Amino acid sequence: MSRFVSWDSEEGRKFKLSQRIHVSKGPRGAVAVHVTYENQSFLVDAGNLSRSIKHAKDHLLEYMLHNPPHGSCNAVIAPVSQEKALALTGIDLKADVALIVATCFDTIRDCPDAEVRLEAARLLTQVSQFTGDRECH
Repeated sequence: MSRFVSWDSEEGRKFKLSQRIHVSKGPRGAVAVHVTYENQSFLVDAGNLSRSIKHAKDHLLEYMLHNPPHGSCNAVIAPVSQEKALALTGIDLKADVALIVATCFDTIRDCPDAEVRLEAARLLTQVSQFTGDRECH
């Protein structure tokens, strides 16, 4: 059963705007999406691909309702792998791990509190398990 929806209603405007959102195919195992619209670009990572696409569409529709598109501009949602998502955000995991390891070693060497030193050693063990290193440098 179909029903009439006015093009001027919010539901009608959302429907028209949703037709301007294109979801492209992505790599196997994609979990996040890279969104481009007009001069905007952002990453949505909601834990899995279907949630990421839904959050991206919801965000885009809300944005498009309050900022009408210029001309025939369309939005593109491109699924990306976790590695690509990290690269797009500019996160340098190796630098972060190196900082955590250095801080743990400094804490173990210099901190007078035994509980804090023990917690730093536990964190160092977790980091080495996360990175797969037998020895943390």
